[in-house]
Amino acid sequence: MKKHYFIGLLILLVSNFSFGANRYWVAPGAGNWNDIANWSTTSGGAGGASFPTVGDFAYFDVNSIGDCNINIDAEFDGINTTGYIGTIEIDGFVFNPTVSGTDICVFASGTIQDTPGTSSVSYTTTNITYFSGTTFDVEVDVVSGRLAFNGGTFNEVTTVEQTGGSNTPGTGGV
Repeated sequence: MKKHYFIGLLILLVSNFSFGANRYWVAPGAGNWNDIANWSTTSGGAGGASFPTVGDFAYFDVNSIGDCNINIDAEFDGINTTGYIGTIEIDGFVFNPTVSGTDICVFASGTIQDTPGTSSVSYTTTNITYFSGTTFDVEVDVVSGRLAFNGGTFNEVTTVEQTGGSNTPGTGGV
């Protein structure tokens, strides 16, 4: 009987630590990715949460005012930029928004750039990627289960591959 309790406790502990968290960019001005003062657990909330890492979903939304400077390799699990009017500057670092390979990426607004021109937005996911308004001043290399193009501006080399079996309707891009 004790063995069953131990196994149940072990499963509970593993499940509690294996799920990521939602992180919201809340910097009031330009700030660095790895500064916890720039991340919150809620949209528009107080800073102090950990920055997104493996398992975490990053939100850049209407309450995300400041530009984000990627100052370390950024590898996390999902992104949504709906409502964001700022710029994410990759600055030569790794930018992998679906490191586990199973998460959704929504690029709906804002700008992603790489001033040194040595990095890219590069990832593979079995899920869906939406391009619907973000300006990419950076190379894009995406393999996604499904792709939806409903806008966006791609100013550098862009390579995308859809690996899923169903088509996702879109209205095109720029």
